[in-house]
Amino acid sequence: MPTWIYVGLAMGLAVASLAGCQLMAVSSSPTPVTLAPRRAILNADTVNIVGFNAGGGDGKYTWSLSNASLGIVFTTSQAVAFYKSVTNIVGTNVVTVTDVGGRCASATITQNWPLP
Repeated sequence: MPTWIYVGLAMGLAVASLAGCQLMAVSSSPTPVTLAPRRAILNADTVNIVGFNAGGGDGKYTWSLSNASLGIVFTTSQAVAFYKSVTNIVGTNVVTVTDVGGRCASATITQNWPLP
């Protein structure tokens, strides 16, 4: 059975890192894209599912991963996505949400072996 971790987005939450993100166009929305949670540490010996909430920007989001061999990302709405890890693989993955104006925010997922 998977482990579910879900964190909601609170108003005023810190703005996510723009590392690897580029502004492709200027839209009428001056607010940055936010993503919560910003990081997750998962045990690699089981399937884990982490929920992410996006906010800000223009509200039309796409989601991507840096390493699809570690897991998948699927959406339930434009602003909500879930990451499902692959078992028995360790490494670091980055979930990125991008709005149509090119604004983006990223979260880091680390998959480790559990401590003894």
